[in-house]
Amino acid sequence: MRSALSPVRLLRALFPLVVLLALACVGCAAETLEESASSRSASSEGPAAKQAADELKVAVEKKDATDARLGRALARVSPMITVEQNRAFVNAFQALPDVRAVSADYHARASALDAELRRILARDSELSAVMDGLTLEGTDYIVYGPDQLFEGFALLAQSPSASGALAFAARLLAGDPKLAAVRASDREIVERILVPALPGAYLEQLLASGSNERATSRTKEILRAGGSKLRSVASWLDTHNKLTGNDITADTIQVSGRSVGQALRGVAAVMAIWELGGDLARGDVDAVIQGFVKGGPGAIGGLAQATSLFRRVLLGIDETPLADVIVKYSGNLAKGISFVSTIFSLIENAGQWNEGVAAKVRVAGDLVALGASVLVLLSAGGPAGPVLATVAVGIHLLADWLESRAIAAEERRDLVACLPATGVGAVLVDRMVGSHPALVRILTETVKLSPADLQWFMTVYPEAVAKDSYTPLQYIGVQVAQKIFDLDGAETRAMLAAVVGSETDAQKKTQMLDVFLRGLEYGQGWNGDITRAQALSWLDREAASDTSGRAADRALRQAAFRNGRAYLAAR
Repeated sequence: MRSALSPVRLLRALFPLVVLLALACVGCAAETLEESASSRSASSEGPAAKQAADELKVAVEKKDATDARLGRALARVSPMITVEQNRAFVNAFQALPDVRAVSADYHARASALDAELRRILARDSELSAVMDGLTLEGTDYIVYGPDQLFEGFALLAQSPSASGALAFAARLLAGDPKLAAVRASDREIVERILVPALPGAYLEQLLASGSNERATSRTKEILRAGGSKLRSVASWLDTHNKLTGNDITADTIQVSGRSVGQALRGVAAVMAIWELGGDLARGDVDAVIQGFVKGGPGAIGGLAQATSLFRRVLLGIDETPLADVIVKYSGNLAKGISFVSTIFSLIENAGQWNEGVAAKVRVAGDLVALGASVLVLLSAGGPAGPVLATVAVGIHLLADWLESRAIAAEERRDLVACLPATGVGAVLVDRMVGSHPALVRILTETVKLSPADLQWFMTVYPEAVAKDSYTPLQYIGVQVAQKIFDLDGAETRAMLAAVVGSETDAQKKTQMLDVFLRGLEYGQGWNGDITRAQALSWLDREAASDTSGRAADRALRQAAFRNGRAYLAAR
């Protein structure tokens, strides 16, 4: 047998392996040190989460700008176009390359920031590095640390992906030791993350589950991480009567001494919008509407917040994974949003909304844009009528503001780009773009012409809603005729059509309408106090009058009044 290897000979035999192991250990150590360094340093651009937050800030500004553009454009033309034309207009607007890109980018950036922040929280080593502060390479300057993490979640709290922000706030309020380096006070946590995130997180869970009950359960699960500080909030979600806006308990719920009533009222309004779109009996719906009207500024503020939230989440939704979910529930949303528009209308009419003009314009813009977004989702069918009512109420609230401002160049470009998609001809596009909001409002809200009838009227009578008319009509004379002969909007259009009769020449038709309308507007004795018989006699006198001027003009005037009189006499 061979003798055993001596220690020296054994060492010589194993030397190459020892060298290899040593080199490997050095490599591992170097790699570990490199990982440690990289976890605590960042490039000049900062970590992915910082970049995602910066990108979302830009996306939010662009998204708000495009939403405002749609609100302004629809406010100008929506009363003049039919339901189907409204859909076509909104689809055309959403298809504009810049608008499509902005909508897709907004939702994508919110999802990206949510993913980055969740990734940080899910990895203890990475979270620890952020808590220590990631520094700029080669310096002690912190580019991403606890403060930046907090700001990222504060931004996320106001996005379509708010659940992660709510969970972060709950962990902070529970005193999670892994987040001890976050120096925000409870007040800051409540005001900057919890309050804005709670309604959005609830809506996120609602859209995912399709049920108020399941959304409540899932939201409570998130809140449970906050321990005793959030127990009262979770309890309120269980006990709140979602079918009323007159709930004074919301203002009594506090977290670390700070009221969360604003957030809870937003949640309540989200609940109500969803429930209103369900299978409630008509009496229940009326009770809800009255409850919010009587709920005072708190309830109204909650509705405004919920409306803005729905608008932010829904508009441009076709570019996100949520599209199928929203389309599935679009019928509920359409009805619920329509009822909310009714509430705002009643509040406005009752003088119970004391916010300034700017706040009303914002809410009205949200209503218009929100109604438009659901119109897009319902483009294959569905209850578009109620959604159009939402648009109409938004325009009602915007009317005074629209009348006091000139049409902007961007607004004009949007109208010119999108109106042709509705099937409106080039001449009528020009007349719609140049229309006076006050005249449109009179003809649609007071005279009650339908969009189709208004389009006909604008076609045959160019001055119908023209801003630059030398002496624009206020259509008082038409309203007198409506009162005397009990005419609705469709019958009023029939009267105007009867005035031009079988005339085919466009210029003569315009002239006949002009003399008839101005005769009613300024004619002595034509007022709402005369009887039907007296009104017919008045029209007879106008038809027989021999005014000065060309014979052809006199003939057109006489024909116009005879035709109008014949229609009204047959009523």
